[in-house]
Amino acid sequence: ENQAWAKGRGTRQHKHANGKDTHLSSARGGESPVGTSPFAREALSESSLGPWYTQLGSLGEPSQQLVARLGRAENAKGSKKGQKTSQAKIGEGPGNGTTVATPEQIKRARQIAEQELQRETDHWLKHEVRSEEKRWMQKVKDSGTSQDKIALLTLSVQQSPSANLKSLDALLAMVGKQGVGGAKRQAASAMDALRELFLTALLPDRKLRPFHSRPLHLALKELDALENADKAMIHGDRQNLRKNALRRLLLWHTEDCLRGRYERFVDAVVGATTDPLDFLKDKAVKTTYELLTYKPEQERVLLAALVNKLGDPSRKSASNAAFLLSCLLQTHPNMQTVVSKEVERLLFRPGVTLKARYYATTFLNQLVLSRHADGPVLAHYLVGLYFSLFKVLVTGLDNTAPATSQEALKQTKQGKKYTQKKKRKKKGKWFHRGSAKGKTPKSQQEQIEGSVGVDA
Repeated sequence: ENQAWAKGRGTRQHKHANGKDTHLSSARGGESPVGTSPFAREALSESSLGPWYTQLGSLGEPSQQLVARLGRAENAKGSKKGQKTSQAKIGEGPGNGTTVATPEQIKRARQIAEQELQRETDHWLKHEVRSEEKRWMQKVKDSGTSQDKIALLTLSVQQSPSANLKSLDALLAMVGKQGVGGAKRQAASAMDALRELFLTALLPDRKLRPFHSRPLHLALKELDALENADKAMIHGDRQNLRKNALRRLLLWHTEDCLRGRYERFVDAVVGATTDPLDFLKDKAVKTTYELLTYKPEQERVLLAALVNKLGDPSRKSASNAAFLLSCLLQTHPNMQTVVSKEVERLLFRPGVTLKARYYATTFLNQLVLSRHADGPVLAHYLVGLYFSLFKVLVTGLDNTAPATSQEALKQTKQGKKYTQKKKRKKKGKWFHRGSAKGKTPKSQQEQIEGSVGVDA
């Protein structure tokens, strides 16, 4: 199933739904009572070094060759002095020879990364933000409207995600406050700002990796080797190499922080898809579609939420969900099998309404099939799904609806045998159906089902 997701996702799209550049020009609408931001004339989505994932790609992985070379040099230096060099000095601690960091190494690496994150935040506030920008920021915090505050938080995150994670948390808190009146309008504005942030500046075109999955043991070995080595042992500047190693740890930690915050954002958006107010619900559904279309992170949760809207009580929302799913398959046609299986889970979910099954079946009926790739397999799968759904509807097993079409077929067979057994018990005839003696003719319903099977 993971391979099907990866295959269905295909090549990522680098443009937004409107086909234009996706830089967030302004999170406010109209004139601001506190004036124009000094940030407005600068590039907002990228810093001078580029997005964090571009920086991480340029740094690469920790150098095993450098660690090995420094270790040999340190051992040679110790042997000349007649001393035995400790392997712990060059980072050969717990987990030596393994490919996964130990809990102690993860804890130590996280502490170093958090220290670098605090240093990055302090540096950004002292050196990157000019005095007039600080005055404008303070003025917005004191007397600005909610739209002004959202704009300020958005621009801060765009300039330096690592140094402004607290600003990102403030935006997430606004999305989570889906109360009544002004709180819902503020949540909708914050949702728009966060959607643009994640699509244009924060998320790469791949899934985010947790911090503990990185080669932390090699990163710590590299840091220790650079710390204990002499200048003559390194080709280049030792300070620059150490700075790059610390920067790599910082970006790994930033990616892990963004991963958790994006999961919180997705949970808030999915929760808003069931909001009683139509404007917030429609905005959440559209946000779900855009996140699912353009970024692979949390795609399972987003697809399940979008498919679930096929069962929305509002006819407009249900038909809109079917339309957005069709648009998703136009962008990623290889996701037809994945989407069909998710729709199947909705069709055979316990307690699902006939209206939801109608919209789900109508959507499946509009899939464009072909003779290439997985087209014949998908067609065979859909035929089986249709007949399983037909048998569930005819036999009336809605109270204990199965999860898949295969379970539906199994339950219909069991229900059919139970009904026939109950009829024979009522007549007082306990005999095997297949025996020649006392064999009863087929009922009219069985003849209809048999004829349908022959025609198919």
